[in-house]
Amino acid sequence: MIMKKLLLFLLFICSVQFSISQPSKISKAKFSPLGDIIAYTDGSDRNSNLNLYLMNHDELIKRIIPDSLHNLIVREFEFSPKGDVIAMLLTTKMITDLYVYMIKAKKIIRCTNSSELKNSDLGYKSWLQWCDNQSVIFLSKHSGISQQYIFDFSDMTLKSNGSSKGNEYFLTYSQKSQESYYIAVINNREPSVYRRKRASSINTEISKDGKNHITPILSDKNNFLFYSVMPEISPCIFDLNNSKFIKTKLPKLNVKIVGWSESDSSLACIYSHYDSEENFAKTDFMTYNYFSHKKQIISKEIEPALGILCSPDGTKFVFSKSISPYTVTQNVKKYNTESIQTFISDKKGVILNYPLCGIANDWSNDNKTVLFTDGNNLVLLNVETGKLKSILTEK
Repeated sequence: MIMKKLLLFLLFICSVQFSISQPSKISKAKFSPLGDIIAYTDGSDRNSNLNLYLMNHDELIKRIIPDSLHNLIVREFEFSPKGDVIAMLLTTKMITDLYVYMIKAKKIIRCTNSSELKNSDLGYKSWLQWCDNQSVIFLSKHSGISQQYIFDFSDMTLKSNGSSKGNEYFLTYSQKSQESYYIAVINNREPSVYRRKRASSINTEISKDGKNHITPILSDKNNFLFYSVMPEISPCIFDLNNSKFIKTKLPKLNVKIVGWSESDSSLACIYSHYDSEENFAKTDFMTYNYFSHKKQIISKEIEPALGILCSPDGTKFVFSKSISPYTVTQNVKKYNTESIQTFISDKKGVILNYPLCGIANDWSNDNKTVLFTDGNNLVLLNVETGKLKSILTEK
């Protein structure tokens, strides 16, 4: 049982590598806020680069990061709210620094220089997010422990975003309330959930139960916070405006929220479980109203490693599943590619199915297009017409 809990924990916090027709060279892809640009990384875990596809011009812009940065890894990248700038965390020689790419000017700027630090551990940076169109927030260890920092591009300054007396992890930021939410280990206590206003040093504990916690996630309108209690991966929902917990009838174990719609008080989540002494967990996909407690099973036994997305308006979902039996050995699942399909569903469980499109990466803000990656291909699915477009990035 302990081993199964560990396997479920790894399933929930890691992106599982899933081999379909070939090892995927494109590792991550995202739409710009306006949906007119796709940014994607390709390469290996030792050397990667960032590329752009301009949808209106059907044009690829390859390797925007110069070759002078040898053996570089693109750790994270995020479009600015207006979509005109891309912030990036790039790693070279175990040192991670913040860069920005100005899309219109086709110019890359280095914002921090961690190579001046005493050791590579201090060059750690992660959880990059935009505060507004002029600044980003991220975690950095350059002061010795993992803390929050904000870089302002208007004056090219780096400042701490308050502080705490312990390492901080799993950072998420609300542009609406200008407040950060994070896991922190303070005074050698178990990792707990905290909130902090921008530029404040007041750390307000949310969880207050003395347990271990991970992955705070904001609702779509930033009024609720979801997080998990370890090791059971028990779900918790916190009302940020009223500072109180929302009681739910969700399963007590192994629940992960993958989408939220405050407009109808619903969330989409996956629930992983073992039905027998099998080596692999089964994952079901459902919606849940956190006020009426009504639950709707959308599909059972989906394949979470192929991506699960909710449309920005919260009305549709995309997921993949095998439609015929697969071979299971002691530690390996084997599928026939032809047996896996991509599904689009609404909240009533009305489902349309397509041949396997690839790994679901992103959904355009106009709710019309889902972005998949399949090997060296970007695949676009128009959910209104069912039309598929494949973009070969390597010839």
